[in-house]
Amino acid sequence: MGNKLKLGLVVMAVAFFTATNSPLSAKGVDRPFKGFANAVTNNFVFENPAPDLFEPENPDGLAILGYFDIQYVGRSTHLGKMTRQEYAVLYEDGSFEGLMIFVAANGDELYATLDGSLDSLGPPTNGSGCYFFFGGTGRFENATGITYFELFTPDFNDVFVTFDGVVNY
Repeated sequence: MGNKLKLGLVVMAVAFFTATNSPLSAKGVDRPFKGFANAVTNNFVFENPAPDLFEPENPDGLAILGYFDIQYVGRSTHLGKMTRQEYAVLYEDGSFEGLMIFVAANGDELYATLDGSLDSLGPPTNGSGCYFFFGGTGRFENATGITYFELFTPDFNDVFVTFDGVVNY
């Protein structure tokens, strides 16, 4: 193979790599997202703790049993050691919805709405649902994706959560 052909292939490869990996052309990449978080909380209240951040939709007009304001610690892919702040409303049928703010080890934030349900309203109970990512700060500015979670609470004071899904950034 001639030197001119080799040089041409190298130039084309560099041009292709630069064009497809340029920040200007970046559309995000689906990445596996999994981890765990734990909380100890007594923050079950009867008024919305974050009205400026989260207004429940309640399309079925269910009675509201109360609101959660929970701070978690945990670890996950792409965030490392992290904290999370959850604002959620619990309805009479055991369903809940809310807002989640994940904070990565470097301070970047990842935002998600959450939608789920509890197996029962009496402790102990299990629950499950989804996080729907909609942005954040730093590298998560335009994040999207869906992650499924499972939770267990023996007493509505201790909460243990695992999650597994995809985040795109």
